[in-house]
Amino acid sequence: MKLSIVTICYNSVNTLERTINSVIGQNCPDLEYIIVDGGSTDGTLDIIRKYHDSGKVTRYISEKDAGISDAFNKGIALSSGDVIGLINSDDRYVPGVLEKVCRMYDQHGTDFILYGNMIRESNGKTVRIRPRSLPQLWIYVDCPYDHPTVFVPRTIYDQVKFYNTNYRFSMDYDFYVRAMKAGVTFRYLDEDIAIFSMGGISSRSARDCHREVLQIQKVNGMFPLLTYLTYTLKMFVNLLKRALLWTTVFTL
Repeated sequence: MKLSIVTICYNSVNTLERTINSVIGQNCPDLEYIIVDGGSTDGTLDIIRKYHDSGKVTRYISEKDAGISDAFNKGIALSSGDVIGLINSDDRYVPGVLEKVCRMYDQHGTDFILYGNMIRESNGKTVRIRPRSLPQLWIYVDCPYDHPTVFVPRTIYDQVKFYNTNYRFSMDYDFYVRAMKAGVTFRYLDEDIAIFSMGGISSRSARDCHREVLQIQKVNGMFPLLTYLTYTLKMFVNLLKRALLWTTVFTL
Protein backbone atom coordinates (compact mmCIF):
# COMPACT_ATOMS: atom_id res chain seq x y z
CA MET A 1 0.00 0.00 0.00
CA LYS A 2 1.26 3.47 -0.92
CA LEU A 3 0.75 6.27 1.60
CA SER A 4 0.65 9.92 0.54
CA ILE A 5 1.16 12.70 3.09
CA VAL A 6 0.20 16.27 2.22
CA THR A 7 1.41 19.38 4.07
CA ILE A 8 -0.04 22.77 3.28
CA CYS A 9 1.85 25.88 4.34
CA TYR A 10 2.19 29.62 4.00
CA ASN A 11 5.06 31.64 5.48
CA SER A 12 5.89 28.76 7.81
CA VAL A 13 9.66 29.19 8.02
CA ASN A 14 9.66 28.73 11.81
CA THR A 15 7.81 25.42 11.92
CA LEU A 16 7.86 23.70 8.54
CA GLU A 17 11.21 21.92 8.88
CA ARG A 18 10.04 20.24 12.08
CA THR A 19 6.93 19.03 10.28
CA ILE A 20 8.94 17.76 7.31
CA ASN A 21 11.31 15.83 9.56
CA SER A 22 8.40 14.23 11.39
CA VAL A 23 7.23 12.84 8.03
CA ILE A 24 10.47 11.80 6.35
CA GLY A 25 11.79 10.27 9.58
CA GLN A 26 9.02 7.65 9.57
CA ASN A 27 9.69 4.01 8.75
CA CYS A 28 7.13 3.65 5.99
CA PRO A 29 8.11 1.50 2.97
CA ASP A 30 6.14 3.31 0.26
CA LEU A 31 5.72 6.96 1.26
CA GLU A 32 4.97 9.92 -0.98
CA TYR A 33 5.33 13.41 0.50
CA ILE A 34 3.72 16.45 -1.14
CA ILE A 35 3.89 20.07 0.00
CA VAL A 36 1.43 22.72 -1.15
CA ASP A 37 2.72 26.22 -0.48
CA GLY A 38 0.48 29.26 -0.80
CA GLY A 39 3.15 31.55 -2.25
CA SER A 40 5.37 32.12 0.80
CA THR A 41 7.77 35.07 0.93
CA ASP A 42 9.64 34.36 4.20
CA GLY A 43 12.13 31.63 3.31
CA THR A 44 9.67 28.74 3.47
CA LEU A 45 10.37 27.92 -0.18
CA ASP A 46 14.10 27.58 0.53
CA ILE A 47 13.31 24.87 3.08
CA ILE A 48 10.96 23.08 0.68
CA ARG A 49 13.48 23.17 -2.17
CA LYS A 50 16.23 21.82 0.07
CA TYR A 51 14.23 18.71 0.94
CA HIS A 52 12.86 18.33 -2.58
CA ASP A 53 16.37 18.48 -4.08
CA SER A 54 17.50 15.79 -1.63
CA GLY A 55 14.61 13.55 -2.72
CA LYS A 56 12.83 13.64 0.66
CA VAL A 57 9.89 15.72 -0.62
CA THR A 58 8.36 14.01 -3.64
CA ARG A 59 6.53 16.98 -5.13
CA TYR A 60 5.68 20.57 -4.28
CA ILE A 61 3.89 23.55 -5.73
CA SER A 62 3.95 27.18 -4.67
CA GLU A 63 1.10 29.38 -5.81
CA LYS A 64 -1.73 31.46 -4.40
CA ASP A 65 -4.72 29.44 -3.28
CA ALA A 66 -8.31 30.16 -2.26
CA GLY A 67 -7.89 29.01 1.34
CA ILE A 68 -7.22 25.85 3.33
CA SER A 69 -9.81 23.72 1.53
CA ASP A 70 -8.39 24.67 -1.85
CA ALA A 71 -4.84 23.86 -0.69
CA PHE A 72 -5.97 20.47 0.69
CA ASN A 73 -7.68 19.70 -2.60
CA LYS A 74 -4.60 20.60 -4.61
CA GLY A 75 -2.47 18.26 -2.50
CA ILE A 76 -4.92 15.38 -2.81
CA ALA A 77 -5.12 15.88 -6.58
CA LEU A 78 -1.31 15.81 -6.84
CA SER A 79 -0.97 12.66 -4.75
CA SER A 80 -0.85 9.11 -6.10
CA GLY A 81 -1.13 7.05 -2.91
CA ASP A 82 -3.85 4.58 -1.97
CA VAL A 83 -4.35 6.41 1.35
CA ILE A 84 -3.81 10.11 2.09
CA GLY A 85 -2.98 11.91 5.34
CA LEU A 86 -2.98 15.68 5.93
CA ILE A 87 -0.51 17.25 8.36
CA ASN A 88 -0.24 21.04 8.51
CA SER A 89 3.01 22.95 8.76
CA ASP A 90 2.77 23.72 12.49
CA ASP A 91 1.91 20.12 13.47
CA ARG A 92 3.91 16.89 13.34
CA TYR A 93 3.56 13.12 13.41
CA VAL A 94 4.54 11.00 16.39
CA PRO A 95 7.68 8.96 15.55
CA GLY A 96 6.95 5.52 14.10
CA VAL A 97 3.20 5.98 13.75
CA LEU A 98 2.92 5.91 9.95
CA GLU A 99 4.26 2.36 9.89
CA LYS A 100 1.36 1.38 12.17
CA VAL A 101 -1.11 3.18 9.91
CA CYS A 102 0.23 1.32 6.86
CA ARG A 103 0.07 -1.99 8.71
CA MET A 104 -3.57 -1.35 9.63
CA TYR A 105 -4.52 -0.82 5.99
CA ASP A 106 -2.37 -3.72 4.78
CA GLN A 107 -4.19 -6.03 7.20
CA HIS A 108 -7.75 -4.77 6.74
CA GLY A 109 -7.96 -3.29 3.23
CA THR A 110 -8.65 0.33 2.25
CA ASP A 111 -12.40 0.67 2.58
CA PHE A 112 -12.43 2.75 5.80
CA ILE A 113 -11.27 6.07 7.23
CA LEU A 114 -8.73 5.60 10.00
CA TYR A 115 -8.40 7.96 12.98
CA GLY A 116 -6.52 7.98 16.28
CA ASN A 117 -5.37 10.05 19.26
CA MET A 118 -3.94 13.55 19.11
CA ILE A 119 -1.50 15.30 21.42
CA ARG A 120 -2.45 18.95 21.91
CA GLU A 121 0.52 21.19 22.65
CA SER A 122 0.15 24.66 24.17
CA ASN A 123 2.61 26.81 26.13
CA GLY A 124 4.97 23.89 26.67
CA LYS A 125 2.24 21.61 28.04
CA THR A 126 0.74 18.58 26.31
CA VAL A 127 -2.63 16.85 26.65
CA ARG A 128 -3.73 13.63 24.95
CA ILE A 129 -7.03 14.05 23.10
CA ARG A 130 -8.85 10.81 22.42
CA PRO A 131 -11.61 10.67 19.79
CA ARG A 132 -15.06 11.53 21.08
CA SER A 133 -17.34 8.68 22.12
CA LEU A 134 -20.44 7.97 20.03
CA PRO A 135 -19.32 9.95 16.95
CA GLN A 136 -22.76 9.61 15.32
CA LEU A 137 -24.13 11.71 18.19
CA TRP A 138 -21.08 13.91 18.76
CA ILE A 139 -21.29 15.08 15.15
CA TYR A 140 -24.26 17.17 16.33
CA VAL A 141 -21.97 18.96 18.78
CA ASP A 142 -18.72 19.32 16.88
CA CYS A 143 -16.06 17.42 14.96
CA PRO A 144 -15.59 13.91 16.44
CA TYR A 145 -12.20 13.41 14.74
CA ASP A 146 -9.04 15.54 14.72
CA HIS A 147 -7.90 15.92 11.12
CA PRO A 148 -4.12 15.51 11.75
CA THR A 149 -4.90 11.99 13.00
CA VAL A 150 -7.15 11.04 10.06
CA PHE A 151 -6.23 9.02 6.95
CA VAL A 152 -8.58 8.71 3.99
CA PRO A 153 -8.31 6.19 1.14
CA ARG A 154 -8.42 7.66 -2.36
CA THR A 155 -11.50 5.59 -3.18
CA ILE A 156 -13.38 7.33 -0.37
CA TYR A 157 -12.34 10.78 -1.62
CA ASP A 158 -13.63 9.68 -5.03
CA GLN A 159 -16.93 8.66 -3.41
CA VAL A 160 -17.47 11.57 -0.98
CA LYS A 161 -15.57 14.22 -3.00
CA PHE A 162 -12.95 16.65 -1.75
CA TYR A 163 -13.14 19.56 0.72
CA ASN A 164 -15.74 22.27 0.19
CA THR A 165 -14.03 25.57 -0.60
CA ASN A 166 -17.04 27.49 0.73
CA TYR A 167 -15.87 26.73 4.27
CA ARG A 168 -12.92 28.55 5.77
CA PHE A 169 -12.69 26.80 9.15
CA SER A 170 -14.79 23.63 9.26
CA MET A 171 -14.05 21.91 5.96
CA ASP A 172 -12.95 18.74 7.77
CA TYR A 173 -16.21 18.64 9.75
CA ASP A 174 -18.18 19.00 6.51
CA PHE A 175 -16.21 16.13 4.94
CA TYR A 176 -16.89 13.81 7.91
CA VAL A 177 -20.61 14.65 7.88
CA ARG A 178 -20.81 13.80 4.18
CA ALA A 179 -18.78 10.62 4.70
CA MET A 180 -21.14 9.48 7.47
CA LYS A 181 -24.15 10.20 5.26
CA ALA A 182 -22.55 8.10 2.52
CA GLY A 183 -22.18 5.16 4.91
CA VAL A 184 -18.38 5.24 5.08
CA THR A 185 -16.81 3.12 7.83
CA PHE A 186 -14.56 4.84 10.40
CA ARG A 187 -12.01 2.67 12.24
CA TYR A 188 -10.15 3.70 15.41
CA LEU A 189 -6.43 3.07 15.86
CA ASP A 190 -5.57 3.44 19.55
CA GLU A 191 -2.26 5.20 18.99
CA ASP A 192 -0.98 8.76 19.44
CA ILE A 193 -0.74 9.89 15.83
CA ALA A 194 -0.08 13.62 15.66
CA ILE A 195 1.03 16.55 17.81
CA PHE A 196 -1.17 19.58 17.23
CA SER A 197 0.13 23.06 18.07
CA MET A 198 -2.55 25.39 19.38
CA GLY A 199 -2.90 28.77 17.72
CA GLY A 200 -4.00 27.92 14.18
CA ILE A 201 -6.75 29.71 12.32
CA SER A 202 -9.58 27.59 13.77
CA SER A 203 -8.17 27.93 17.29
CA ARG A 204 -8.48 31.72 16.99
CA SER A 205 -11.96 31.82 15.47
CA ALA A 206 -14.26 29.69 17.63
CA ARG A 207 -17.44 31.67 16.93
CA ASP A 208 -16.91 31.54 13.17
CA CYS A 209 -16.29 27.80 13.41
CA HIS A 210 -19.55 27.34 15.31
CA ARG A 211 -21.46 29.30 12.66
CA GLU A 212 -19.95 27.20 9.87
CA VAL A 213 -20.77 23.98 11.71
CA LEU A 214 -24.39 25.08 12.03
CA GLN A 215 -24.53 25.92 8.32
CA ILE A 216 -23.08 22.50 7.42
CA GLN A 217 -25.62 20.77 9.65
CA LYS A 218 -28.48 22.64 7.97
CA VAL A 219 -27.20 21.91 4.45
CA ASN A 220 -26.91 18.22 5.26
CA GLY A 221 -30.39 17.97 6.77
CA MET A 222 -29.35 17.13 10.32
CA PHE A 223 -32.02 17.15 13.06
CA PRO A 224 -32.78 20.88 13.56
CA LEU A 225 -33.64 20.82 17.29
CA LEU A 226 -30.32 19.24 18.21
CA THR A 227 -28.28 21.43 15.88
CA TYR A 228 -29.73 24.71 17.18
CA LEU A 229 -29.52 23.53 20.81
CA THR A 230 -25.84 22.65 20.56
CA TYR A 231 -25.10 25.84 18.61
CA THR A 232 -26.75 27.98 21.30
CA LEU A 233 -24.86 26.19 24.07
CA LYS A 234 -21.51 26.57 22.30
CA MET A 235 -22.06 30.27 21.66
CA PHE A 236 -23.10 30.77 25.30
CA VAL A 237 -19.95 29.00 26.54
CA ASN A 238 -17.86 31.12 24.18
CA LEU A 239 -19.51 34.26 25.55
CA LEU A 240 -18.73 33.17 29.12
CA LYS A 241 -15.09 32.59 28.21
CA ARG A 242 -14.81 36.05 26.68
CA ALA A 243 -16.48 37.61 29.73
CA LEU A 244 -14.11 35.75 32.05
CA LEU A 245 -11.13 36.91 29.99
CA TRP A 246 -12.22 40.55 30.11
CA THR A 247 -12.91 40.30 33.85
CA THR A 248 -9.43 38.91 34.42
CA VAL A 249 -7.83 41.66 32.32
CA PHE A 250 -9.85 44.37 34.09
CA THR A 251 -8.96 43.11 37.59
CA LEU A 252 -5.27 42.99 36.70
